[in-house]
Amino acid sequence: MELLVNKNFPFVQNRRTAYLISGSLVTLSLLLFLFIGLNYGVDFIGGTSMEVKFQQPVELDKIRHLISTKFGADRIQNFGSSNDILIHVQEQHDNVATEVLAMLKKNFEGNDVEMRSVSQVGPKIGDELKISAVWATIWGLIFIVVYLALRFHWKWGLAAVVALAHDVIITLGLFVALQLEFSLAAVAAFLTIVGYSVNDTIVVFDRIRENTRLIKRGGTFEEVVNRSVNETLSRTVMTSVLTLLSVAVLLALGGEVIRTFAWALLVGIIVGTYSSIYVASPILIEWKAGDDLKAKTK
Repeated sequence: MELLVNKNFPFVQNRRTAYLISGSLVTLSLLLFLFIGLNYGVDFIGGTSMEVKFQQPVELDKIRHLISTKFGADRIQNFGSSNDILIHVQEQHDNVATEVLAMLKKNFEGNDVEMRSVSQVGPKIGDELKISAVWATIWGLIFIVVYLALRFHWKWGLAAVVALAHDVIITLGLFVALQLEFSLAAVAAFLTIVGYSVNDTIVVFDRIRENTRLIKRGGTFEEVVNRSVNETLSRTVMTSVLTLLSVAVLLALGGEVIRTFAWALLVGIIVGTYSSIYVASPILIEWKAGDDLKAKTK
């Protein structure tokens, strides 16, 4: 089904503006990452994570002050509703949860509180998980380059990886800006974004390869790319919209952990759709122009 008919949007002609937008967002995201940093979850930094539920809403500032007097400045945040609180401290001994619960009961008399869940991760395990997450991403990108090099050309594979790096960096920037918790669920979301984005890019690349025959009829590679992007636009829009609707349901109805996963997917899908049109495909044009220039100077 064609959602958009007779479309001929000048995507390629506007690529310089897209470069400026992408460059600005990537630069801003990298600066945020370098100077502020990610809000790592217990999976990566180690410590004890506790979910407690109060009968009535409580002020987070009071809990923060109470916990900081014994355990230092650790992370306290709402976990879904204002009655559910997620407490993370870097202490890891067996009595942490018992001590925290006793403190809360003593200082919030008349407001029943229960410990819903407790999880502990050692710092060594957290470091190992960080390394594993990085290697999972690196190996994923390597396999993508190899696959695209075999199916298309190695330069096309690199163009796709540049687009993927663009998507991941900008989504990371959102995590830093909003201080969303970066956990194993977030890693899963980023790998999902990589898979979604590269699939979208492959569809466009496949159409570009099919349409290269038009060059023999007097067309230019730039025209071929623009036509190919327009021809796959309906599929791109429909897939993105349907996926975003599913993600919106996760945002509205999912818990706090699922919500973080959904935020990453939401931004990643939008940025990934944009990059398949304005990053990956235009890079092919720049490479082709460079190859043509080298051929003329020989």
